[in-house]
Amino acid sequence: MKQFSVVVLLVVASAFAFAQVSSNKKKSGEQTNNEIERRLLKMEDEWAQVDVTNDRSVFQHIIAPDFVETSRSGKFLKNRQEWLADWEYEGVKSATGSDMQVHIYADNVAVVTGIDTTVGTDKDGKDWTHQDRFTDTWVKRNGVWQCVAAQVTRIK
Repeated sequence: MKQFSVVVLLVVASAFAFAQVSSNKKKSGEQTNNEIERRLLKMEDEWAQVDVTNDRSVFQHIIAPDFVETSRSGKFLKNRQEWLADWEYEGVKSATGSDMQVHIYADNVAVVTGIDTTVGTDKDGKDWTHQDRFTDTWVKRNGVWQCVAAQVTRIK
């Protein structure tokens, strides 16, 4: 009976120690999948809103310096600087994301897929709507999430 009590005590102590270690890991900055998802969706929305606000400063914290993109025209851009030089403000009235899914592969790697819908007016005053399906790859480095790769396909 004493051996059984000792075994039960060891199991309970081990479970408590494991729970404490897990709790400490969470406190030290590890994020839950829900927190990662919320953060990345917020950053995707910030990125989309640049099409409306033309506040390009947002790109400095969202787009990694070593970012690469295959654009909807098939052009391959090798870094943030090339991407910024290629980016055009189109006078967008609204930009919204839909069908957004966050695929988390590790505490510091995730892929976001979805559809961006932008609405604007051209130089002749004619309204237009575009939809682009995208895949963005995000990496968390030194505690900061940034997009390192993107692919965009025009679907409408």
